[in-house]
Amino acid sequence: MKLKYNIWKEIYDEKNIKKILKVFSLFNIIFDDWILEIEWNSKKEIDEIFNEFLNYYIYNYCNK
Repeated sequence: MKLKYNIWKEIYDEKNIKKILKVFSLFNIIFDDWILEIEWNSKKEIDEIFNEFLNYYIYNYCNK
């Protein structure tokens, strides 16, 4: 299964997103033209991966 999420370039920094992609390299995640595409076993798992991705971003780049 594959899902796509629009990422707001007004809020998120492309450089930091690319850093996080390295941390989440175990997962099949592609970031292109402000679309984050995640491919995994189920919608529920993809949603969990996406939520963790955003939580990681917020924790590491928004709370400082």
